[in-house]
Amino acid sequence: MGKRKIVRVAALSCFHSPFTDQNALSSAIRSLRDFQPDHLLVLGDLFEGAAASVHPHEHKHTLKDEYRGGARTLQELEGACRKGTRFTWLLGNHDDNLRTCDPRRIPPALRPSLDWNLDEECGPTFRRWKQVPYVKGLGGLVRIGQLVFSHGWDAGTNSNQTEAIQAQSLLGGRPHLLCVRGHTHRPLQPTQIFRGPLPLPLWCANTGHMGPKQPPYMLRKDVSRWGHGLLLAETLLSRHVLLRPEWWATVLDLGDGHAPLSKPRTLP
Repeated sequence: MGKRKIVRVAALSCFHSPFTDQNALSSAIRSLRDFQPDHLLVLGDLFEGAAASVHPHEHKHTLKDEYRGGARTLQELEGACRKGTRFTWLLGNHDDNLRTCDPRRIPPALRPSLDWNLDEECGPTFRRWKQVPYVKGLGGLVRIGQLVFSHGWDAGTNSNQTEAIQAQSLLGGRPHLLCVRGHTHRPLQPTQIFRGPLPLPLWCANTGHMGPKQPPYMLRKDVSRWGHGLLLAETLLSRHVLLRPEWWATVLDLGDGHAPLSKPRTLP
């Protein structure tokens, strides 16, 4: 049968540089040092994107400030992991706004200078991370064992479940997946999906966010379900379709400090 290959995976999302919550980031760094993942994924919105926006705003920072903050965040995450960890950055809608040819978002004259990978100071950091485009489809997903990751596209109440079903369909109906995303800023522990009374062989989770607790554009809106989170997981790697969940996962709450991790649960 051979030796079972189990890998550790960590994921977090929505930093919105330069507004990243530094307390939550410090807590995540400590958890990553304890957990030592084989794969670390940033699930999008590393940047805020406001500094290049056509829309009026009160922000005083520059796009260079966003790049510097984002690069510094990635460097801190890298420093918390062991040598050989694989780093993946799935672009989010805020990141993609800097690349999309849409005059309602970014002035055309600015676009040639917006490639963060070519930035002389910060580009080397960004290029160390595998970058996945922000597309709603198979090209915007990353699968590791039975874990599937995306930034997320919709933000409705049932969007975690809906997008998990869509992802499973794109992957040929493969059973027992855990589909993980960010985007909504609302953390969710791994939760099995039901259709009526029937449980589906499918789970969803949300990492929450790493940005400000209540940004200016949300001052009149409800953010009571927002939270800072970090997903830690283990999954079995297999070429075959597995007949049961061969993964373990939890979303750590980073909002109230950090408790050292006990030895992670191993799969059966």
